Amino acid sequence: MDVSAAGKVCLVNTVEENSLVGEWNREWVEKASPDQSVQTYDRVLAINDERPVFGKDVLEKLREASGRMTLLMQRPVVSQETVMKNSKDDPLGIDYIEGYGLLLITKIGEGVFQDHNASVPLTNEVKIPSRIVSVNGKRGSGLDLLTWMQEAECDFVLEMLLYDV
Repeated sequence: MDVSAAGKVCLVNTVEENSLVGEWNREWVEKASPDQSVQTYDRVLAINDERPVFGKDVLEKLREASGRMTLLMQRPVVSQETVMKNSKDDPLGIDYIEGYGLLLITKIGEGVFQDHNASVPLTNEVKIPSRIVSVNGKRGSGLDLLTWMQEAECDFVLEMLLYDV
């Protein structure tokens, strides 16, 4: 399993098929319980009941672990939202961090996202922090996602990940 850390989060980037976690996943799929498998974008919250504060500490615990271990994982809620733009030149108005295959929105200021949030019900707002993983159905690096939003002539559809606290 390939994981990365940013701030308080340790995120699963990929799961290799020929690995211990890949084997775990196959067993749960065969048992018709794929929801028990480890998936891309899952968070590792705890290892053997220990809950490190920072993602880098979770990574370190994973590296040091041997033998049987218990992981507490958190799966995101995936949502889609259409964001309107009047022209290609409209500023997005976001601060962000580029992640592995995602763009983490850390702040919304004056621009397309602020206008969007002002015009939709609370349930449809783009929240802080939101993790954008696709734009108009396309996946790529954080920079790719940003570029596709900036280059959109009008509206664009976001696929976002939201986690409970």
